[in-house]
Amino acid sequence: MNGTRFALSIVLALSVLGSAACQASPTSQPTIAATRTPVPTPAYTATPAPQAVNAESLRTAVLRLPVAEEQGIDSLTLPRGAFRQPIPNSSAEVRVDLVNSTLGDLNDDDVGDAAVVYATSTGGSGTFMELAALVATSGPPDHVATAYLGDGVRVESLYVDAGDIVVSLLTHGPSDPLCCPKQPLTVRYYLSGDELVERSSVKVPDVSEPGPSLAGTTWILLGYGVASDPKPPPADAQVTLTVDADGNVSGLAGCNRYFASIIILGSSMHIGPIGTTKVACSPELMDLEGRFTTLLQGATSFEVRDGQLVIIGEDDQVLLFQTKEASVSWVTISSPEEGARVASAGPIQVSGEGESLFENNVVVRVLDDKGNELVLKPTIMPTEELGGRGTWRIDLEVAKTPGAKLTIEAYSTSPRDGSVVAFDSVTVVVASE
Repeated sequence: MNGTRFALSIVLALSVLGSAACQASPTSQPTIAATRTPVPTPAYTATPAPQAVNAESLRTAVLRLPVAEEQGIDSLTLPRGAFRQPIPNSSAEVRVDLVNSTLGDLNDDDVGDAAVVYATSTGGSGTFMELAALVATSGPPDHVATAYLGDGVRVESLYVDAGDIVVSLLTHGPSDPLCCPKQPLTVRYYLSGDELVERSSVKVPDVSEPGPSLAGTTWILLGYGVASDPKPPPADAQVTLTVDADGNVSGLAGCNRYFASIIILGSSMHIGPIGTTKVACSPELMDLEGRFTTLLQGATSFEVRDGQLVIIGEDDQVLLFQTKEASVSWVTISSPEEGARVASAGPIQVSGEGESLFENNVVVRVLDDKGNELVLKPTIMPTEELGGRGTWRIDLEVAKTPGAKLTIEAYSTSPRDGSVVAFDSVTVVVASE
C-alpha cells in the first residue's frame, strides 16, 4: 500500500512539472548591437626627390678619398674647393684640391650626377689624382665610388658620355720625368654599385719621330664620310680647321664656331671634347655640323699629302681638307679718310678692305682724344672664299661733340693668342653744326 502511494506521488509531481513547463513563456535572448573598431590609416611620408648635382652642392659633399684615409682622414669636405690639414709632428700638411669636374647621369635615373677629379698631396713630391663618382640625393651628393688615376698625371679633359665617365690624361711614358708626363691616355669608367669599373683604356703609341706639323695653317673641308667616296659639303657651307702651337683646334663647323684641345704624336691624333657656339642655322647646315663634329671627335690619325689633310677615324671614316696657304694678313680703312670731317648727327659710316683675316673677322672701334673707347663693333667681311680678299662696311652709332677729334681703328686678331695681326686707323673731326 505504501509503495503504491509513493509511485502515485511521483506521477503527480511529474505531471505538475510538465504543466508548469507548458505554461511558462519562452525566455527571449538579448540583442547585441554589432560594432566596428576603426582601423587607423597609416601615415604616408613622400620620399624627397633627388636633386641634380651642381657646383654649389659639390661643396657640401662628404668625401672619402683613399689617399687621404691613409693619413687618418676618414672624411672631408671642400666648401671652397680645397682642404688643408697639418700632419702631426711634421711641418707638412695634407692638401686636397678639386682639379676638374663634370655633370651627367651616371646611374640611369635621369638625374644629374657628377664626376670629379681630386688631387691629394701629403707633404712629399707626389700629387695623387683620384676620380670620384658623386650621385644625386635629396641632400648633399653621395660619394659612392673612387678610382685612382695616378701620381703626377695631368688631366686634359673630363666628360660624361652615355653614362660613362671619360677621362683624357697625360701619363708618364718610359722616358718622361715625373714633372712632365707626355703619354696621352683616354680611359672610360662606368659606375657599378659602389665601384668605378674601367670599360676601356686607349693609349696613343709613343713615337720617336714627330709627324708633320699642322700648326699655323687653315684647312678648308673638301669632303667627309667613307674614305672611298667622301661627300662634299654644301656650296654655301664654310667648314675650316686651324691648329695652333698651344694644342688647340678651332674653326667653323658649317654654322657655329667650334673649339677643342688636340694632341698630335707622330701621325696619331686625339681630339678633346668639342665645344661650339649656339647659333641656329638651316637644317642642312645643322646636319653637316653634327656630322663634321662627330667625325672630328672620333679622329685617331691623319695624313698630309699633296697639300691635302686627311683626318682618319673609325670604320674608314675620313675628313678631307685642302690647305690654304698662309699669306700676310692686312686690313685698311678706305672711308672716312684721314682728317675727314664727320657729321655730328647720325652714325659714322666706315668701310675698308682686307685679306687673309681669320674667319674674315674685322673689329672696328672709335676712341676719343683721350683714348677712351666710345664704341666697339665686329663685322664679317664677305669674300668668295674664306680668308680671301674683300671689302667691308659698318655703321657706328656714337655720341659726337662738335669739334672733337675721334680715332677710328680697324683690326683683326690671331686665333692662336688673340694678338692683333692686321691694323689700320684714321683720325677724323666732328663737324660743327
